[in-house]
Amino acid sequence: MESARRGGGRIARERATVDERLRRLLRAAGAGDRAAFRRFYRMTAPRAYGLALRISNDRAVAEEVTREVYLRMWSAARQSAVDGAAEWGGPMGWVIALTHRAAIERLRDAAEFGCGSGHSISDPAEWPGARTGDRAILGPIYFGGRTYREAAQRLSLPVAVVRARLVAVLSGLAGECADG
Repeated sequence: MESARRGGGRIARERATVDERLRRLLRAAGAGDRAAFRRFYRMTAPRAYGLALRISNDRAVAEEVTREVYLRMWSAARQSAVDGAAEWGGPMGWVIALTHRAAIERLRDAAEFGCGSGHSISDPAEWPGARTGDRAILGPIYFGGRTYREAAQRLSLPVAVVRARLVAVLSGLAGECADG
């Protein structure tokens, strides 16, 4: 038991050390240090790419999303906007938030233009994999601008259920777009 507590403290210290290193790299990148940004990228890009791939289910899209995220981050760093990372729980939280947002935007754009699937984003009833109950979840999040938590609270569902159903439907849509 005691060794488990010590291990947990060690992990927290290691995370804090990595987080501080990422912050320093972002500040250096903001000062124009390209090498610092490359190091930041090497440390964080695998997680960003993994998230984009999980959301899009398409390697090419995940690569594009990851590139887009780091271009945005480079621009933000150059504009001294890296302090905004604090609101996301630090640099890694910022990477994850930007990646998630960009990947979802990409799916929305693909759905908006139909991807040759014949489905319209404006009607969740037409989304591949959308069950009748999903429509109550999709509408508030997709069109009402609500968060997972707000939609879950409104529908009296666990946040994890809302998130899982949205991911499942968006993955179905992405798969159909890739096939379509």
